[in-house]
Formats: sequence, structure tokens, C-alpha cells
Amino acid sequence: MTFDEMSTAAVHVMDNVHVPQPCFFGCGGIILIKAKEAGFGFSSTGGGGLIFRRNGAEWSNPAACKLSSVGVGAVIGYADKDMVIVLNPFAMNRFMTSNFKLDISVDLGAAIGKIGASGQVQVGVSDKAGVAAALVYVYQQGIIVNAEVTFGGLANYHEANFQMYGTDDVGAILSGKATPQDAAKAKELNEKIEAFAHRTT
Repeated sequence: MTFDEMSTAAVHVMDNVHVPQPCFFGCGGIILIKAKEAGFGFSSTGGGGLIFRRNGAEWSNPAACKLSSVGVGAVIGYADKDMVIVLNPFAMNRFMTSNFKLDISVDLGAAIGKIGASGQVQVGVSDKAGVAAALVYVYQQGIIVNAEVTFGGLANYHEANFQMYGTDDVGAILSGKATPQDAAKAKELNEKIEAFAHRTT
């Protein structure tokens, strides 16, 4: 997928998911993912979007990221999911220092929504050390019943980032050291994340 497609997915998520404004106070970054999940005995989740790093009062240019996982358990159904992952500074730093990969496991229990309708689920996320690393907000359309959902394999979308910045170095992108080839697009996305983070629910 292209960077423009990742941008379109992220903007779609910002338009559909509403997060309480206090969640953004002191956050280290935001990940916006549009994903699809399907399963019958096992689950497969895939999608993509953008990650923004927060540095004080300012937001970085976005980097493209992708999400994929396969889980085994009591899973049945299909759902489209718009996800906002609000990272605290610890989790953002871990993403920046772990080859830009982040494993996030979420236990949603039985998350059920009517086909064609929508539901919103707020869950806490913990890293392997048991420290709360993020909050995830999910806006779901469809029916998916599961004992556990694992969002794993959140990683650098190399091709899309190279297309936009001429480099796939996420550290350089999120630190402002990489120049976007479409400066107007980067500015537009930066303004959108700023507005999203200040929007009240």
C-alpha cells in the first residue's frame, strides 16, 4: 500500500473514533490504524495507518506503520476496526529503540457488535513487564466474538515511508530529520492530528 493510502486510513480513523481529551495529556505518541479481523477457530488481523510522535506541544511528521497478527483461540466472525492507540512516553521510546516494532496484547473478552452498527471499546494495554503502555480505542463494525485479541507485529511500513521521505528510517522521520517529499501533505496531516488531539468527546 502507498503512503497516501495509509494517510487516508488514518484520517478515516480520526473522523470515526472519539477519544477523551485528557488521554492525550502527557502522551508520547498516537497510532491510527484501520484494520480488518476475521476468524473461525483462529484469527487474522491486518491493517495499516500512521504514527505520530509528540515532542512537548508539537507533533512530528507521520510515519507509516502496518499491523498484522494471527491468533488461536475461541474466535469467530468478521469485523472492520478503526483503532487509536495512545502511547505513553515509555511506550513511544520503546517503539523508537526496538527497531520500530511494538507488540501489544489486548484481552477484549467477548466484543460483539451488530452487523452494520458500531460499538466502541476502551481497553488498557500492558507491555510484557506489566507496565501500562497505552490506551486503545476501537470503533468496530461487524460481529466478532473472541476470547483474546492480540495486536502484534506493529512495525515500520518501509515501502510507504520511503515513498514519502526517500528513507524508511522511522527514527529520522519522527525526529524531524527526514524531509517529506510532499510537504503540503505532511503539513495537512500534522494539522489534522493537532485538531484531533484537542477535540473533545
